[in-house]
Amino acid sequence: MRVSFSILVILVPSLYFGWGGKPTEMGLAIIAGAIAACFINIDKIQRFKGAGFEAEMRRTIEEAYATVDTLKEITKPLIISTIKNLTYGGRYGGIGIDEKHKMKTELNNIAQKLSILDNDIKDAVDTFHKYHALDYISDIEREVYNNNDTDVEIRKRLSELKNYNSDKLPNANELRRVFTGEVIPSSINDIIDDYEYYLKYKRIRNDDL
Repeated sequence: MRVSFSILVILVPSLYFGWGGKPTEMGLAIIAGAIAACFINIDKIQRFKGAGFEAEMRRTIEEAYATVDTLKEITKPLIISTIKNLTYGGRYGGIGIDEKHKMKTELNNIAQKLSILDNDIKDAVDTFHKYHALDYISDIEREVYNNNDTDVEIRKRLSELKNYNSDKLPNANELRRVFTGEVIPSSINDIIDDYEYYLKYKRIRNDDL
């Protein structure tokens, strides 16, 4: 009975989000369900302790640890795949940037609490931050276009700085030098300030305003 209930705890929410075409929420639901299912039988420990069955209690605790270890093995790829979905999925629609960063933080916290925050997860988080940092350069490109700026060289230099294959991100001064000899519009200056803040704190500046 408890095994069936554990399966339902994991599957029902994830299937709901999967059917609704929400893969990110589905990933979070699977992780949350697995964690909840892990502790469904925790009351057995208290029952055995009260009855004095120390050997049985020891076995139950060992089983619980084994379950947690299995959970960690399952949770790590789920966290990585969900962070990657937040990074690459729906970049021009769907989940808003603020919500994406909140989900990323929650996933990172789960990994820390389960002691599975290794280099694979850190790499996924770093890629998440890189892609969203470079999105600011895309915002600058759109702003240049909206200002009817016909300077092809400006757009070319911006495009060169927006390199998704490089681990090195341009700093704010490099972005400003793209407009050398020209007055930088205030709207573009604001985006560069937001970009500089994001590079430093890895979060959206308006979260702190």
